[in-house]
Amino acid sequence: MAFIYDLFRIKRRAIRTSNIVIYIEDFFFWIIVSLVMFFVVYLSNEGELRGYVILGTILGVILYILLLSRIVVRCTLIIIRTVSMVIKKIWMVATYPVRIILRILSIPARFTGRKLMILFRIIRRAGKNRIADMKIRRKIFRNSRKMI
Repeated sequence: MAFIYDLFRIKRRAIRTSNIVIYIEDFFFWIIVSLVMFFVVYLSNEGELRGYVILGTILGVILYILLLSRIVVRCTLIIIRTVSMVIKKIWMVATYPVRIILRILSIPARFTGRKLMILFRIIRRAGKNRIADMKIRRKIFRNSRKMI
C-alpha cells in the first residue's frame, strides 16, 4: 500500500498537479488499496478479517515508509529526470534542421507579410472611400429625385 502511495507521490513531484487532481488521485488510491487488501485477504485468509491482518498491514506500511520509501522516491525521480533530459536533448538535435530552415524561411515570410499588410491597408482604404462615395452618390440621387 505504501509503495502504491509512493507511485502517486512520484507522479506528483514529476508532474505538477492542482488540488482537485490530488483529491481525485487520493480517491483512486484508496479504491486501489481497498481492492488490493480485499483480494489479499480473500486469497490468503478466505476473506476473514482478523486483528493480525490489520496489525501486519500497519506494521508493513510503517516499516516500508521508514526503510525504503525515501530511496524508492529519490531513485525513481532521478531516473525520470535523467530520461526526460535525454529525451529533450534528442528532441533538440532531431529538430535542429527544421528550426534552421524555419529561421531561413522567416526572413522572406516577414518581408512578404509586411508587403501584404501594406496592400491590405490600401485595399481597405480604397473600400472605405468607395463606400463613402456610394453614400454621397446615394444622397445626391435621393435629393435629385426629391426635386423632380
